[in-house]
Amino acid sequence: MSAYRVIGPLVALVAASCVGTPPANPSGDARVLDTALPLDAPAIDAPAVPTCHIADATWLPERNQYLVFTTTGRVLFLDAAGRIITDKAFADYSGMSKVCASTAGNCRIDAVSFRPLGAPADGRGLVQIVANSRLWNLEQTLIHTGDSPLSSISGMQLGPCAGLVECHIDSFMWREDMQQYFVIGKGQLYVLGPNGEAVSSAAIRSNAALAAGPCASQAGDCHLDAVMHRPPLVQIVYQTMLYNFNADTLVADGPPGRLGDLPGLASYCQ
Repeated sequence: MSAYRVIGPLVALVAASCVGTPPANPSGDARVLDTALPLDAPAIDAPAVPTCHIADATWLPERNQYLVFTTTGRVLFLDAAGRIITDKAFADYSGMSKVCASTAGNCRIDAVSFRPLGAPADGRGLVQIVANSRLWNLEQTLIHTGDSPLSSISGMQLGPCAGLVECHIDSFMWREDMQQYFVIGKGQLYVLGPNGEAVSSAAIRSNAALAAGPCASQAGDCHLDAVMHRPPLVQIVYQTMLYNFNADTLVADGPPGRLGDLPGLASYCQ
């Protein structure tokens, strides 16, 4: 029997829908094929699908910055307004070189979160990364301080990693105010205690707003790209959008915004 207690939805999300309008037929008659182009005309490329090369992101409260990992092997530090501070390769950080040592140049970062250590005034904490079926602990300067297999964490073994030799998750978030981890994987939201013990779980689609929003276009399990706690907000990244929620009530705090509109992400999100 699972050690998880199934609970109700924990997150609300309102997603905007986009409906395209097909071009009008030159003849004005929808029954007539458009033959204005010669048969040997070159093919016309379809419009590019909006995408963001973001693997995951977290908020660093001690530095008042975002830490972003891209799917193209870059580490970005952004200020509170989303402006770039630094943009460097994984290999420029000793801790990331260790995380990626076994990946032969194709390093996949599943998730990242930040967990403070000591009093907030101390300015100390761990950047925690899930990659290659391990949990990696790094300083905020991305120096490696330790790691362990996900299979050694009871809440991961019983939850998103159950029955898997190689385990991947979508995202995770530490909430200092609740002293809990929130892990997204296999279409579920898992809540873990401070030592990684199983607390509860809920299907993401059990939330009506999620089911009708970001989950609606996904076949099978629903995935969320990043979940982070930036008091007083919980912020969720899905595809090219950033959603803000009140961290206490989990009610949407304004409409979602485009990640590509943030100056520090403009070159990574089209």
